[in-house]
Amino acid sequence: AEIGRAAAIARGPAGPPDGDERAVRRWLAGVGRVADDLVRAHELRQGVAPPWAETVARIRERRDPLSRGDLAVTGADLQALGAEGRRIGEVLGVLLERVLDDPGLNRRDTLLALARGMT
Repeated sequence: AEIGRAAAIARGPAGPPDGDERAVRRWLAGVGRVADDLVRAHELRQGVAPPWAETVARIRERRDPLSRGDLAVTGADLQALGAEGRRIGEVLGVLLERVLDDPGLNRRDTLLALARGMT
């Protein structure tokens, strides 16, 4: 587990390309559980918290969706719409991309409407 964690830290990226919320949400989604390690590494290297640390805190405080498991729909919901096999994962991936751009879309009715157009 520790080797996997270290490898994820090394893969990074060390921080988001800029400090806007969209970029920080995408960075958090990409680095997953090692985000705190990467924030701490920045602090150790630079002697100060990264400029995007407050944005990370706001995103977490609001509980913005950052993974497929955070979406307001599930694979079973997509199956009910007629999606099968790999297509379920593809649609969930597209929905997550949309929600990373605009967390306000993470409502069951909204995501089901978007999914209907993809299945």
